[in-house]
Amino acid sequence: MHGGCAIHVDRDGLVVGIGGVGSRLAAEAARTLRLECVVVSADESDRVPGHRFIHIKCGAPANPSVHHIRGAAQPALKDLESVSNGFDTVLLVANLAGRTGAALAPMVSGAFAGRHLASFVVMPFGYEEDRLFQAGIALARIRKDSHSTVILDNDSILECNPDLSVDSCYEAGNGALAGIMGSLGRATLAGDCVVSAGPESRDVDKSMRDSIKMLYGTAPPHSVKHSVLYMSGSVPVGVVESVSRLTRGITDAPVAVVTGASSRSGVVLVSATDALAKFEGYDPLSVIPGDRTLDWEEPERSVNADLGLYQLE
Repeated sequence: MHGGCAIHVDRDGLVVGIGGVGSRLAAEAARTLRLECVVVSADESDRVPGHRFIHIKCGAPANPSVHHIRGAAQPALKDLESVSNGFDTVLLVANLAGRTGAALAPMVSGAFAGRHLASFVVMPFGYEEDRLFQAGIALARIRKDSHSTVILDNDSILECNPDLSVDSCYEAGNGALAGIMGSLGRATLAGDCVVSAGPESRDVDKSMRDSIKMLYGTAPPHSVKHSVLYMSGSVPVGVVESVSRLTRGITDAPVAVVTGASSRSGVVLVSATDALAKFEGYDPLSVIPGDRTLDWEEPERSVNADLGLYQLE
């Protein structure tokens, strides 16, 4: 389904945040775009004051697995469907590096597959090997259900900025994603898009070079179809023009420039691409077409049976 439509947002849009990072980014986007917001999570602490909250009650395990969370989520999905009635456009926000995001995002995207769905997802660091597989599977399903999927790769930020702490990487990535979502309607995004952004910087040229380096670490140059360049902070008009020329010299794909996208200083490059080999490699079974597998229609999950027995996973 993805790739055919551009992201557009009107007053009838709904923002759905999944898990901790997803809930915070969704609430911020909803406030900026003046949209309704609902948060879905297995953790009560992810509640956001003033927004609807759907709690996934997982029962006994202190740290429930992806499959266990999915098994407990079915009743909650019915609540989400009733809350979302009347909304034609849905913005889905999830961190696929977390268990809650990887578990619930593909189930929620499947529930909204018939609507205009735009998904914003965060991928894990490369060293989080125990999370790459589930994140890759979740992303494949979300891409199938969404008209457009915007992907932030934490790993590319760390690769290009090895001196950054993990918290600084999170700050840079989440700030960039929040700015992009807050700017919907000012630029056209469609299909599969990758986000390239470094830490906040007043050096626009350096920020631009870092963004291009991150882009080509995720998507090969020939795969980029078009890009949107978000420039924020106090950027002189002449600098905007010079960076635009630099971008045109790096890629043959068209580039749209949007200024004042967020409160952070620097450059964020969002590029539509037709190749996501890095993320497809997270799932070694991705080479098998979905129509040739027995379990593609429903995400794999544990049976939610209350047998009074402690469940180990």
